Amino acid sequence: MDKPKLVDPITKVYLNNILKTIHETNVKHKNIIYNLYLIMIMIVVFGLILYYLYNEKLNKGDKEEEKRQKKEELLNMIYYYQQEAKKKEYDIFTKLPIWKNEYDKIEHI
Repeated sequence: MDKPKLVDPITKVYLNNILKTIHETNVKHKNIIYNLYLIMIMIVVFGLILYYLYNEKLNKGDKEEEKRQKKEELLNMIYYYQQEAKKKEYDIFTKLPIWKNEYDKIEHI
């Protein structure tokens, strides 16, 4: 004897097909939403990378300019101190170089 069936077999197949199509559309919608989120994240990441690289390029120019200015200031200071040393060396009336010895260094301390 057959078991009694609550649902007609045609109705069961029809409902299974409807549930499969609903499942497939849900999966498609979830995949579309997931892909959109990934695309947005990629756009944001690439945008941040490009923004950083653009600002870094500007900063490199500023850094090079700052480095050049520091080098120029250092060379000017060296030149100034060399000129001062020459002035002190030839500061005597006869413009003879000053004699330097250990005794003078100890005496000035």
